Amino acid sequence: MKKILLLTIFILSILTLKAQIFSQDFNGTTDYTTLVSATPNSNQFNAIGTASSATTVGIVSSKLKYSRSTVTNANGSFTRNTDFSPVPQIIIYKVDVELTGNTASQTSAAVFQVGTGFSSGSNSPESNAKVHSRFSINMETTSGQFSVRDINASVNGTGTYSGSQTLTWVINNSSSSYSYTPPNGVGTETVAADTWDLFVGNTKELNDRAAQSASIDLKNLKFAFTDGIGALTLDNISVESITPLPIQLSAFTGRAISQSILLNWHTASEINNDYFDILRSADGKSFTTIGTSKGFGTSTNPHDYNFTDENPFAGTNYYQLVQHDFDGKTSTSNIIPVDSKISSAQLSVYAAATNIKVSLSSPNKTKGLLQVFDISGRKILENNIEVSKGYNNFSLPLSLPNGVHFVSYTAGNLVINQKFIK
Repeated sequence: MKKILLLTIFILSILTLKAQIFSQDFNGTTDYTTLVSATPNSNQFNAIGTASSATTVGIVSSKLKYSRSTVTNANGSFTRNTDFSPVPQIIIYKVDVELTGNTASQTSAAVFQVGTGFSSGSNSPESNAKVHSRFSINMETTSGQFSVRDINASVNGTGTYSGSQTLTWVINNSSSSYSYTPPNGVGTETVAADTWDLFVGNTKELNDRAAQSASIDLKNLKFAFTDGIGALTLDNISVESITPLPIQLSAFTGRAISQSILLNWHTASEINNDYFDILRSADGKSFTTIGTSKGFGTSTNPHDYNFTDENPFAGTNYYQLVQHDFDGKTSTSNIIPVDSKISSAQLSVYAAATNIKVSLSSPNKTKGLLQVFDISGRKILENNIEVSKGYNNFSLPLSLPNGVHFVSYTAGNLVINQKFIK
């Protein structure tokens, strides 16, 4: 799998509906048994336990901690085997992991599994026939360090990690590839059908790894700490279900035109499509709606859409589509970055006999303040101005004595000072 770097590459992307189906951050209790139930809600497990007294489990500092003092016959585990319903086709499984106290290297010291038909009565890993996907944690020689492993292919990730790390596991059990935003919130990744990706922090350690058993549903969760001496701490466990929706984007692209950005997207088919919101962000994380585009309802014909952002930020802008059904449901597209090719605001000054001519290039339409100061810092003139996106010219009626002066332009948090000589 490769990142999409060229925005003009055409992709087949299905918009998706996201729902959190499991979460637990271990806050609010020091007794893990309160998080266990035969009929669990979305924050509970069917089982948390250990196979012997050589392994302990408890909630420590609002985290679930397993400690092993022997290398054999001391499994610790959790199980969620009440089936997720409806059955997810794609999941994003996150968990914070920290290893401490390991005394030697150990391949596949702990395993995470997703599948169906799991048992809550055993602290051992599930058989491969029940598992769609699995990966493991390797203990490294240095205390506190771990790596990750595709057990099925006997392939380790390249990185070694310490401290608390967020693992993000994207599993695709659908019939099509799935494109998603990676943990750092920038760009797009794609995982093929019946494969999975695994990130440690923002680093993709395992990429497009084949499912253990592609025919198995993503209904149950299992974690088993089976080998090595040390402690594993788990926190902020969450599982998000991704349901593909029948709006197929065969392209979503953007390009700079003059001082605007033109967005184009193309749907191969639509069902119950009311409208699209067009969202923009300066950082790829915090988005605001900048426009809407009416959909075509239900249609098996392809349709082209476009939207012009007349006031983009200087530099990179990030865009995303939010599709709205007539029944109120929403789904989101991938995020695309587009360089506006607009530089930051620039200022130049020319002093004539009876006025000062100020030229200002602005990446946005805004309101600003122009001030003129002498060499001692005394303010000579102040004007509020309306600034258009692009090039602006202002004439300030002012006759100045010969010498050094300054013009200051302020717009929000932006301040530009320009020295000039008359």
